[in-house]
Amino acid sequence: MTMRQWAVLALISIFVGSPAVRGEDQPVSGAAWSSPETLIYLEVEHPKGLIDQISSDLVQKYLYSVPAYQQYVKTMQYQALHGLMEMVTGQLDTTWDDTLRKLTGGGLVLAIDATDGKPNVVLIATPSDPAFAQKSLDLLFKLAIDDAKNNGRPEPKEVQYRGGKGYVLSEQIVVGIYRDRLLVGNLSRGLISLIDRVENGSDATLINKADFKTRKKAAEAQPDQLAWGYVQLDELRKLDPKRFTIPDKLDAGQILLFGSWIETLKQAPWLGATLSWKDTKLAATLNLPTPPKGLSDSLKTYVPPKGQGASANLRPPGTIASLSLWRDLGKIWDVRNDLFNTEYVQSLSGLDTFAGQFFGAKDFGSGVLAALTSDWRLVVAQQDYANLKPSPDIKLPGFAIVIGLKEEDDEFAQRLKAGFQTFVGLANLGAAQNQYPPLELGTEKVDGSTIATAKFMPNKVALPEGTPVNTRYNISPSAVQVGNHFVISSTLSLARDLVKAIKSPTVPTDETLVIEADGHELSSLIQTNRTRLVMQNMIEKGNAKPASEGEIDTLSKLADFLGKARLTVKEGDSGWQMKLDFTLNPVK
Repeated sequence: MTMRQWAVLALISIFVGSPAVRGEDQPVSGAAWSSPETLIYLEVEHPKGLIDQISSDLVQKYLYSVPAYQQYVKTMQYQALHGLMEMVTGQLDTTWDDTLRKLTGGGLVLAIDATDGKPNVVLIATPSDPAFAQKSLDLLFKLAIDDAKNNGRPEPKEVQYRGGKGYVLSEQIVVGIYRDRLLVGNLSRGLISLIDRVENGSDATLINKADFKTRKKAAEAQPDQLAWGYVQLDELRKLDPKRFTIPDKLDAGQILLFGSWIETLKQAPWLGATLSWKDTKLAATLNLPTPPKGLSDSLKTYVPPKGQGASANLRPPGTIASLSLWRDLGKIWDVRNDLFNTEYVQSLSGLDTFAGQFFGAKDFGSGVLAALTSDWRLVVAQQDYANLKPSPDIKLPGFAIVIGLKEEDDEFAQRLKAGFQTFVGLANLGAAQNQYPPLELGTEKVDGSTIATAKFMPNKVALPEGTPVNTRYNISPSAVQVGNHFVISSTLSLARDLVKAIKSPTVPTDETLVIEADGHELSSLIQTNRTRLVMQNMIEKGNAKPASEGEIDTLSKLADFLGKARLTVKEGDSGWQMKLDFTLNPVK
């Protein structure tokens, strides 16, 4: 990479990583300068907080604990960039942190619109010291000229336009200062359009759009908010309908699980996003408004009535992930003709055969789905791998689905138990055909509930030493009724734990979906399987052993650092909100 390219990279890195104290007399003017057709708008609302978090011990200790980052700081690329930054700050007679703060003391805005169908990217930084910003830009220009001369390339050009002064560093990078703002753009005509809009006093700007004003006010009211964004989905659809329009023909599974969300995303005029971060609490939100004409009656079956929502997540010991979803599949089944195409609706008739085979000739809609509540939960949890006999080569966690049952249908739980036994019988028929070990049925009583379980019988013939033990020995299929809930689990140990967890009192939520994950438990699972994962990485990617170990350890450390995560989707009359929270885990 040439000196000019390094200089440009250095300047851009200042903008991207440059949160600082916001100036009282220099408010961010990005929205007032941006086109009303702006596709994507991103504003760093409290930049000082962001740089404080990135430079904190929490983040820095994590970065320096990651093998990939440890290797990166030793590369010539990193050393060259670091040396260039030291040279630049030395000539400016300041420190690197002080340079960042001075150049972006008033905030940072990124706006993307389309010029002649091409993305026009503009970065607007508000310096706390305009004179220092001009000095920095002049130094950048001098470095770029020296680099061009030394490498026999055309020198960058200085340009002036309606009070703005800038430099064309390459075909795709233009930098300049206008009204004490530092600008970076990928198209000269994009910056010219911005300046013309401001100089002509045009009211046709993003700040004057009603939806934008509403989102800006809502974002700024969010506690600990550091940055927020606004995407005009309708403008993206106009720009490229093929890329940004969701097709009408979707996979039936997508419609079944996410029908109302997909329809909202398909029609919503905009999307809003915010980022907040305080200490170890990191959160991001996405907001979508209800489609202009609202949801159809069939899609309203996906939305919980007021006062209802997903049940509280189950958290047995060793939980890696836990999901709770509100879905009234009975009502969705009733409107299937409105949701799915004719071909798929006809294929659903096969479910009646399935229901008859496993649930005693019951109709799938009125006999199976009608007996279920809207409570659906899924749990993934660690096993006691030391007690697995024989011990499988790859250690898998346990998986379980918990289904809510209606109180008035006592018989259906018995049908589910019989269906479980039928499933085991069919599995044994398949095992016999393929010469696999059969599943042996059994029962166990836990806290007054009887668990029906099965386990694979060990091979009668001893395998040669060193032969990998099949992953099937992670599995001990189990089923149990606990009050008005039915549990189907891949392992007996998880079924035991869920009997106790379901009986513990919980408070329901008002969200449609709640997913929780524990990065520490996931990291522990990765480390349990580290040897096999490294070997698999070496085979699939052709990496040497140290590189493969570095990739697996990096993944493990990232999972551990992200700590506890929680994702929710909440739906209401005005639209839906998705929120993702992390409680970061400090590196010890």
